Amino acid sequence: MTDDDLKKALVTVAKLATKDRRYLPLYALLEAEHERRKANDDLLSRARRLAATHRRGPPGVVSFWLVAA
Repeated sequence: MTDDDLKKALVTVAKLATKDRRYLPLYALLEAEHERRKANDDLLSRARRLAATHRRGPPGVVSFWLVAA
């Protein structure tokens, strides 16, 4: 499921949950998956920024960080 599919599903299930409470557990699962993906994207962007910062250093530091990763 792509991120766009997940967002559409969240909107659809949210509308259904307002009419029928049986959809609340499904909404909670979709919301948790959305939050997990968002947190994962945040971690990836932080890692990329950190890697970009270390690439600008001296060549010895770059090779150290690449080996450590």
